[in-house]
This record gives sequence, structure tokens and C-alpha cells, in this order.
Amino acid sequence: MVLNQCIYKAILGTLVLWICFPSILSIQLRGAALNQARGELTGISIGDTAIFAGGDTGPYDCDMFSGSAQNWTYLDLGVRVQPAAVSLGSCALIGGGMFADNTVFLFNSTSLEWSDLTLSQERHSLAATSVKQLAMFGGGIDYDGISTNLVDVLDVDSQTWSVTYLSAKRYKLAAASARHYALFAGGESQTGHSDVVDIYDGNTKTWSVATLSQARSNLVAVSVGKYILFAGGETNHVQYSNVVDIFDSETGEWCNATLSLGRSFLAATSVGGRFAIFGGGQVRFSDTKQIFLSVTDRVDIFDAQTQQWSMYSLSFGRSHLAAATVGNQVFFAGGQAVANGFKFPFNAVDILDFTEELQLDLDPSY
Repeated sequence: MVLNQCIYKAILGTLVLWICFPSILSIQLRGAALNQARGELTGISIGDTAIFAGGDTGPYDCDMFSGSAQNWTYLDLGVRVQPAAVSLGSCALIGGGMFADNTVFLFNSTSLEWSDLTLSQERHSLAATSVKQLAMFGGGIDYDGISTNLVDVLDVDSQTWSVTYLSAKRYKLAAASARHYALFAGGESQTGHSDVVDIYDGNTKTWSVATLSQARSNLVAVSVGKYILFAGGETNHVQYSNVVDIFDSETGEWCNATLSLGRSFLAATSVGGRFAIFGGGQVRFSDTKQIFLSVTDRVDIFDAQTQQWSMYSLSFGRSHLAAATVGNQVFFAGGQAVANGFKFPFNAVDILDFTEELQLDLDPSY
């Protein structure tokens, strides 16, 4: 399995990815804007709607893009910094967050209505995913600085809550699902960074434990096809990771790959059931005297069919951004840039339009 091969060709803002069968992937980049500049937000897709909620901002902290109408609307939900989001069926749920209560905001894409639910504990820096009819909010840290292994589980069919637990307390973890598995991986606690992966089997309703190849927090997770990918993160407060741990939900096996650039506070999404997209992030570099904080515009693209990687670029570098997908449109929204050692938020939204075209005569030089 070749996981580190990168074949790409960049022309005037368009990426053309040549692969080993007669088609090419073309990406066009265009721009939009959130209602307010902010970072540390979350992104989620439901139906033809992308939702970007929370962040270090004031009123109107929820931006919604309609794929069918191709327009934006804005709401004030009161969502705060570092919430977690998950979609399931016709529902999108956004819960937790710093300086907020334990409210979970539920959007019904059929009725286009919002309603409120509650987590069993107030916390932020948690992770969320879904499996079967269950939406799961796991881990996090409370306002006394104490991490938890609590998992709040909502059965969307019966609208009832239950509680289960991760094997270890931690926050700044990542979660994603494929087939009947929900995985919560990495994170940190008062004792350091974690390599623990808690695996929930929706068929048997049981937990098992695996390990990442590298302990780290502030990583991202995304599922594409049969794979779940855990990418990037920080191994300590001065070292960022380029490691990608890949779980095969059909075989239960793990393998590894690498991002083109080690980074943390990046965003991830998938498109077309085939491509996993990792964009932006915070990086560090050093000279002989000190370590510098910076951000990147790098986008790494994993093709789940060919096991190949390629690269692209956002319009400018930023970290603490959010990602979501509507149809063949990939959105990277908001985030923070760095200048003179200070962070400041952006309202920019980069929209990457993915198209695949038949190409019979491949250029053998690529």
C-alpha cells in the first residue's frame, strides 16, 4: 500500500490530480465570507446545508450556507468557543463549548427548525460523531480544568439520552465513524498527551481499545469510504505532528501515512465518498535563538480509492478554522492568522469546487 506518493500539477489556482485511471480531478477555488471574523468554530453538513457555529465572536455566531439556494443566512445561537458538532439523519447537533452551558442545539433539516437539548455536563474541547441512530459527545474539560471520560449518547429515534464512558479521561481529542464503528482518539489530560483510541461497535454495543502510532492532541478526524483518518496534532507544546493514522473499518487494521507538513489546529472534511481534505493549521519553526509561531495555507488531499496524496493551497494561511462539505463544494471557514506573534480572526471562506472529468490521454510526465 503506497500512502505517501504525491502526484499533482498546479495551474492558475486549479489543481489537476493525475491518477492511474482515465480521469482527472479538478479543483476551482473561490471565496465567500462569514458574517463575523472568528476562529475556534466548528463546521458540519446536513443535507444541502453547511453550518459554521461558535467561535471567538459575539452575536450572530452561526452561519448557514444553502447549497440549493446558494446563499447564506445568519443566526445568534449563543454557541461559544470550541463546541463539537455531528450530523445524523435529518439532524445536525452542536454541543458544548467554552463560556457556554451544556446546551445542544439541534437543527432539523426537514422542518428547518432549531430546538435545544442538554448534555449531562458542561464542557468544551470535546469530540462528537455518530453511529447507527446514536449521536455521541465524548470527553472534554470542564471549567475547573478537569478532564472527563464521559460520553453523552442521544438516540435520535427515541430522543432519549444515555451515558457511557471512554477508557481514559481526556480533552482536545478527535472522533469520526465508518460503517458501525465510532472512534474517539488522542487528546490530552492532566498527565499528558494520549495515544488511546476508544472504539464503539454499534452492532454489539461494546467498547474496545486501540492505540495511535503517536500520542497527540488537537488532531483532526475524518471518514471517507471505509477509512477513518486521524491527522496532525501536537505531541507537546513545541512539536507538531505530520502523522496520519488510518483505520480500515472493514478489516479492523491500521496503517500510517504523513501529511506534507506537520501541524495542529487544522480542519478536515471529505467529498464524494472518496477524498479526505485537510486544510490550514498552526505550525512552528525555529532559528538558533527561538521558536516562532506561524500558520499555513497547505491543503493535503487523500484519495481513498488510489491511496495517493496530493497538495493544494487555501487563499491564505490560517489555523483554528472549520470545514464542511455540500455536494462537490468543500468549505474552509474562518480561522486565525498570526502577525508579530499575535493571533487575529478572519471571516474568509474558501470554497473548493471539486469536479471529475474523463481524460483518455494521460500525460505520462506526471
